[in-house]
Amino acid sequence: MKKLYTTFLMVLCTGILALAQVPADIPQLLEGKKIAIDPGHGGEDSDDRRIDLGNGYIYWEAAGTWKVGNLTNDLLQALGATTKMTRDTNDPNSPDRDPGLSERVAVANAFGADYMHSIHTNAANAKANYTLLLYRGEGDYVAYNEAKYMGGILAKKFHETWFTTDYYNRADKDFLPYHLGVLGGTNMPATLSEGAFHDVPAEGRRMMNDGYSKAAAWAIAKSFMEYFDVGTLPYGEVGGIIRNQNNDPINGVTVTLNAGLADEKVVQTDDIDNGIFFFDWLTPGEYTLTFEKEGVTTITETVTVTEGNYSREIYKTFDENAPINPPSAPTVHYVISPTGGSSLEVKWAAVQHPSLLGYRVYYATDDELSDWKLAADEQTIDATQTSVSIVDESEFKEVPADGAYHFKVVAVVDAGKGETLEGASADIYSRSSGAASEEKVLIVDGFNRQASYQESTHSFATQYFNAIRDSKDANVSTTHNSLVEKGQIDLNDYTTVFWFLGDESTADQTFSTSEQAKVKAFLQAGGNLLVSGSEVGWDLFEKGTESDQEFYTNYLKANFVDDGSIDYTPAKGVDETIFGGLTVEFGKTYTEDYPDAISSNGGANILQYASPGKFAGVAYSGIFDSNKDTASVVYIAFPLETAVQAEHTALTDVIMDYFQTKQEVIVSAIEEKLIALQSLKVYPNPVSDYASVAFTLKEGAEVTLSVYDLKGQRVQQKVQRLSTGEHTIALSTTDLRKGVYVLQLKVGEQEAMQTRFIK
Repeated sequence: MKKLYTTFLMVLCTGILALAQVPADIPQLLEGKKIAIDPGHGGEDSDDRRIDLGNGYIYWEAAGTWKVGNLTNDLLQALGATTKMTRDTNDPNSPDRDPGLSERVAVANAFGADYMHSIHTNAANAKANYTLLLYRGEGDYVAYNEAKYMGGILAKKFHETWFTTDYYNRADKDFLPYHLGVLGGTNMPATLSEGAFHDVPAEGRRMMNDGYSKAAAWAIAKSFMEYFDVGTLPYGEVGGIIRNQNNDPINGVTVTLNAGLADEKVVQTDDIDNGIFFFDWLTPGEYTLTFEKEGVTTITETVTVTEGNYSREIYKTFDENAPINPPSAPTVHYVISPTGGSSLEVKWAAVQHPSLLGYRVYYATDDELSDWKLAADEQTIDATQTSVSIVDESEFKEVPADGAYHFKVVAVVDAGKGETLEGASADIYSRSSGAASEEKVLIVDGFNRQASYQESTHSFATQYFNAIRDSKDANVSTTHNSLVEKGQIDLNDYTTVFWFLGDESTADQTFSTSEQAKVKAFLQAGGNLLVSGSEVGWDLFEKGTESDQEFYTNYLKANFVDDGSIDYTPAKGVDETIFGGLTVEFGKTYTEDYPDAISSNGGANILQYASPGKFAGVAYSGIFDSNKDTASVVYIAFPLETAVQAEHTALTDVIMDYFQTKQEVIVSAIEEKLIALQSLKVYPNPVSDYASVAFTLKEGAEVTLSVYDLKGQRVQQKVQRLSTGEHTIALSTTDLRKGVYVLQLKVGEQEAMQTRFIK
């Protein structure tokens, strides 16, 4: 797949250069200037930001910056500048595809550049789309005032060229918690541009267009002309977007500039749902633009080109028969049971679509998520609403025969002629139905990254829900981590929190500063916390700040050892703990390449990897920061959702027992309170389908053998009259759920006990 995509990119780049009808005798305005161009990232690795834009469109930041960097390089050379690219290839198989930050700086320094500019695009979970320019500085300190000046020029030019909502020029450490490496150590002024947000789907698809990339190159070239104060070219550009009556971009529109005249130029909008067209090297004056497509009304517009400027417009052409594009998937914020029982409250982010009618909430009663039925539709959830509350499942549009657990939200639009059209659903969330327990559990979905797991949506919260539901009677809800961060969901409303992070890492943050503060308060108040994720240690400790490291060691009770490998699977419970006998083979639902290896900091190591001496999990019960309430933490250093459900549930069962009883993780030495009894042995260890209990009686007596779970409830009992001597009682355990049990042998008032894990 990488090879096919790379070939496609090479064709695009060739097409751009073919479109550039460069006039002869271009004024050499930048002659004598030496400029280094740094296309950010390189290749197609996880750090190069692979973004799924929907409908099969994939954007790689490394590919986008490579294309814009080459076009900028060509323009600057055409204007007389001497240039240097900091990397020579974007071939995913080349070892030179992604030089280190210091290597890029070294190239610019060795070249003796007058200026270096690093080209990037931005990402923030599709919530914003502004232009950002960064220069090295913090507070009153600015490394190069010239860079701050150039940043202001670049920010404005990018904003005038690309369809961003705003623009900013900032010192790097005023905007970020650190200085940018590529701006450090340069012998010349340097800036870094985040031109727009590639994870805004419409913007990402525009970035894949040849003309849009060429427009960005022009913005950079014009900025250098203004920075060096060399005047403007006697040319301008024209471009924009073609959209239909639904405000959606149109593919395959032929755009002709000055049709039938000697200076006629023709381009066609591509098939990537962006509607972009672009013309450059135009002498000032009036031009006509003709937009044509079979079955679409042809329209003609007039546009004025002025020297040194870009005329950018959005044009609409109308096609009554054009199909309605489906709406995007709503981002679900939470699914909860606000008043217990089968009450339901669902909240999501608004979807933008010109024909939006409203939303539909579906539920599934089966854990395979195949049998979806309507809880509510657009008749009660119109386009202005982003939440729904239902008192009881009897009020669902389609009333379930049994409890409804799993939920998804879709937007629905008017498709004309009395028809409606649904969009796709985003992440699937779950909540309890009919739970009578006062035990309130919150599942926090903090997994927003696309790396090992490549899909844009997931249903992993349902796997955590199923494991909790099948382990204990609890009232379970699910939320996205952003609601916790904003304070809209309070962790302290819950007794237990399961926070899963997949392979969320440094680019997306595992725990933000705000989230860390909320987790600390939760543990200080005596809460129970499970954290699961493969990059938590890498992010917080190896790459984190001092406060990140303090949170990791003092609240997750872990030490980071190293960034592991796929060979670490399976993880097994440490024998001398209550987790002994468990096996969890991770990497099954999706591959996990780099599970963290960790060790306990004040608690106990509970899971160990297949690699000798490498631990996968830690547990701790105790107080935090001198508070009186005892809290518990279990931290699993791989994505638990990558295991099969049965193994996930078995581990969750022991974790929930641990949380409810807060017993010691390390099983104490066997207590032999034998007075009438000479010995007591229970085997095998751990117990599987049966337990053999062997003992010796000093004298004949009535013997009672009882089995208790960790809540103190008796689950089995045998009473027998036995004579003096050695005896063995066989005890079937096939009907017992996996977990830790206490076996008690009692003769009169005298007793002996042992603890065993039954799997």
